[in-house]
Amino acid sequence: MKRLLPLLFVVVVGGGLLAVPGRLTRLLTTPVVIPAPLRTDPLLAAELETLARAAAAGGHPEWMAYGDALLGQGAYLAAEAAYRRAATLAPEDIEARFALALCIDRTGRMKESNEHYQACLELPEVAGNRPSKKPFARYAIGRNLLRLEDEVGAEAAFRQNPGFPPAEYQLARILLFSDRPREAEAIVRRGLASLPLALEWHRLHARILDALGRPDEAAAAREMEERSAHLLEVNFNVDYIGPLTEKVGLNRLFAAYEATRSTADPAARDRLLTAIEAAIGDRLIPERFRAARLRAELALATGDPQAALAAVATAAELGSSDPNLLDIKADALDKSGNPDQATRLRERLVRIRPTAKCYRQLADARAAAGDPTGRNRLLARAELLDGIATYRRNDPAGAAGHFEEATRLDPDNAVAWYRLGEMQFHLGRKAEAAAALRQALTISPGSGRPQRLLDLLPD
Repeated sequence: MKRLLPLLFVVVVGGGLLAVPGRLTRLLTTPVVIPAPLRTDPLLAAELETLARAAAAGGHPEWMAYGDALLGQGAYLAAEAAYRRAATLAPEDIEARFALALCIDRTGRMKESNEHYQACLELPEVAGNRPSKKPFARYAIGRNLLRLEDEVGAEAAFRQNPGFPPAEYQLARILLFSDRPREAEAIVRRGLASLPLALEWHRLHARILDALGRPDEAAAAREMEERSAHLLEVNFNVDYIGPLTEKVGLNRLFAAYEATRSTADPAARDRLLTAIEAAIGDRLIPERFRAARLRAELALATGDPQAALAAVATAAELGSSDPNLLDIKADALDKSGNPDQATRLRERLVRIRPTAKCYRQLADARAAAGDPTGRNRLLARAELLDGIATYRRNDPAGAAGHFEEATRLDPDNAVAWYRLGEMQFHLGRKAEAAAALRQALTISPGSGRPQRLLDLLPD
């Protein structure tokens, strides 16, 4: 890639706080190095160059836009230079300083990045403009101190961030691993009060309860892990950088397309998808498979199963193995009057990626073939999957209904009986739980999970 920027010099402010001129000049005049997986994007280089020229001729907003685009592509050193320039032009802008700190952080210079995170704590924020950067800056300081093996300093930093869940989580971990589990438990209980379905809190709680010698409570905490979700983001870089990946290149076009799914008419979606396909051309890159899937989905949604089949065939010829394409193909075969081919394809697909939808479609096919027993067995599997999904949303009563229906449809399904017994156990219905678990063991003698749960019930 050719050089993107002319030679630029900056005025160092604040006693040299932001940059050494020579170093910044070298960074600004070094060609931007895009990570190898992104070099295949046919739009990226031109769009970055446009942003670079706008920055060179503009001011703080243009340098921020250029830095954001670079950071989103993983070009940390080039983004660092852009944010340094933005911070020089607007020394009181906390957004520029925070982004600069993050770039330095991502290149492994923890001590240097902490200096800039610390500076963020002294800068003003515009109320209501964006989420406050200060809790994130304090948290990053603590994380970096952990990486530098300064556990005492990290603990102090996290204690200075009360009410910020990631910092409290890290503090609880430090307390646990430094033999202070009682204090750690108090923090975890506060965390669970605000995020009762956070997998991270339950997992840490189980370890703390083990350390406190309370195995029954630890087992209950581990049970909660299965019906919880990743709700506590302890690596904020993911959320911060994620939206920036859609600033330029093909990702920008794909993001625009996704934004139209529920609002734009099919013709508008077709125009956006056509622009994506034109940009990709005949390049054999991962985005081409994604575009083919979107084309197949759009064709199916607009009542053109033949166009959907053609898009799937094109992707297959290029070597795609995306199970979503097989699902689309099966639906397209159904809509084009080939139900037997659709059924055979779904029988393959359900072994690769079982879904309740696919099991129900196969059940319909068994019913059409005059096989009510086969239909019921497939519907039972669909109910099982729906029940597991409901349980993971922390709704054991709702899940029990699905599992009970599964046992009605297929009385020989040992897994359905076990799951029903598990839900009854969690709901405190001990007699019903024991009956269901014994039925599971009758069908499948020696099964470990039903027996372990049954052992926890009174005789």
